[in-house]
Amino acid sequence: MKLDVYSSKGSKTKKSVDLDDAVFGIEPNDHAIYLDVKRFLAAQRQGTHDTLNRSLVSGSTRRSRSRRERVPLVRAASRTRCSAAEVRCLAQNHAITRKS
Repeated sequence: MKLDVYSSKGSKTKKSVDLDDAVFGIEPNDHAIYLDVKRFLAAQRQGTHDTLNRSLVSGSTRRSRSRRERVPLVRAASRTRCSAAEVRCLAQNHAITRKS
């Protein structure tokens, strides 16, 4: 992939750069970029909100009938999962590809 080089003022120079198609020729994955942005914004939050523990709950602490009778959900075993580092790396590569 051949791209033109621009100066800091925005004018096109006479130079061009040849980029590797294995890195910059991939189709951007919008969902991976979304997950990385969501992870970044969640890390920026302060996270000082407190939850109610057993002593702060008003009323009965017994489980409600609907929660006692609830059937646990069965998750699909065939779903592939990626680690946070893999998603971050994938999203950065796709964001770079989208810019070029």
